Amino acid sequence: MHTFEVTLDAFILSICTAFLAAVICVTWLIAIRQTNRASVARQSRPAGAWQMPLSMHETDANGVCDGTTKSYVISPSIRSSAPARMLRSDAFDAAKKSFARPPPSECWPQKPLLLVPEDYAKCTVSGEARFNSEEPFEFETPLFSGVCLCRFRDLEPPADARRAECGERLKAYFHKRKRTFQVVIQGQFKREVRVDAVITGHEFFAPLVNIPGSLILKPILRAFRAMSRTIDVRIFGPRPCVYASLGGTAQAISVDAKGAEPDITSVEGIVENCSRLGGVFAKSRGVSVKKRKKMLSNVKIARNFSFNTGDVYTFDCFQHVFVPHSYRLNLGFRSVELARHLNHQPAQIMAKTLCDEYVYCFSLWHEKLLESTTTA
Repeated sequence: MHTFEVTLDAFILSICTAFLAAVICVTWLIAIRQTNRASVARQSRPAGAWQMPLSMHETDANGVCDGTTKSYVISPSIRSSAPARMLRSDAFDAAKKSFARPPPSECWPQKPLLLVPEDYAKCTVSGEARFNSEEPFEFETPLFSGVCLCRFRDLEPPADARRAECGERLKAYFHKRKRTFQVVIQGQFKREVRVDAVITGHEFFAPLVNIPGSLILKPILRAFRAMSRTIDVRIFGPRPCVYASLGGTAQAISVDAKGAEPDITSVEGIVENCSRLGGVFAKSRGVSVKKRKKMLSNVKIARNFSFNTGDVYTFDCFQHVFVPHSYRLNLGFRSVELARHLNHQPAQIMAKTLCDEYVYCFSLWHEKLLESTTTA
C-alpha cells in the first residue's frame, strides 16, 4: 500500500510538471509569433516612424476637405504605452503655429484671466473678447461666423459691464450646478462640413513639462475619457494635444432656422434640438443627448451628417473638471496645477476641422502661465 501511494504521488507530480511545461511552451510560442509579426510590420514602415490608418479627410486643390481618407505618419516620440489613437494630422504637423505672447498681466481687464482670439487660426473679434459680461461677443473665421458667450465660475463680471444684473445672472446660472464654466457658440458655417470632420479640444506647440507619474496621469486620462470615449489624448512628444468630436462632446446642440435660434444668454441653458440634422434626429421622438453624443462620436455614423450653411448652430459646452479661475484640473481625489505643466502655453476654447480649418479659437491665459513653470 505504501509503495502504491508513493507511485500515485509521483504520477500526479509528473502530470503537473508536464502541464506547467506545456503552458510555458505555448506562452513562448505566442511571444515569438507576436515578435515576428512586429518585425515584419516594422520592415514595411518608413524608417523612424510608423503608419496607422485614420479616418481623416484629404484636401483637394482648393484646400477643401473632400471626404477621402489617408494614412498619417506618426512620430515615434509617443511612448509605447500611449494608446494607438493618439494621432494628429499632417496639416497640424506642417503648420508653423505659436501663441501670441499676451501683454503684462497688469494690463489685463479681467485678471487673472485673459481671453485672446488667435491669429494663427484667423479668428477675429468685433470689439473685445470678454467673459461674465452676459453679452455675447461677435467673432469670425474663414469657416464660421457667429457669437460666443463665456461664463466662468467664481469670477466677477467686467467693471464696465452694461448689464447691471450680471452678477445675479451668473449666480443664477451656477446655482446648484456642479459645472465650473460654460461656453456657448452660435452661428453659421460658411461651407458645408461633415460632422465627423469637426473636432474640439486643446493643442500645444511645445512639449509639456513636469509630467507626473502614471499613478497621477492615468486618473487624469480616465477623467478626460469619461467625457468622451473617442477622445484622442497626446501627452508626450513635441506637439501635445487633446481632441474629441465636437458633435459628440457638446453638452447641448440646437440646430435652427435663421431667426429661430435660442437665446444663448438664458440662465436655464440651451435645450437640445437636433431634428434639422435629419435622419434619425428628425424622427418625432427625437434623440436624447446621451444617444446623440454616442452616435456623433462614432465616425461611421457621424460621417452621414453635415453642418450646412443655411441653419444656425448652437453648441453649449460646459464641464466641472477644468476650473478656470484657479487654472486647475479637479479630479475629485486630487487637484492638478495646470500652469506647472503647460510650459507657458494657454488652454483654448477651440474647434477645427481635420484639415486644420478653424471654426473658432480663443486662448485662455492665466497669470500663472507668465510665472516660472517650476512654481507648484
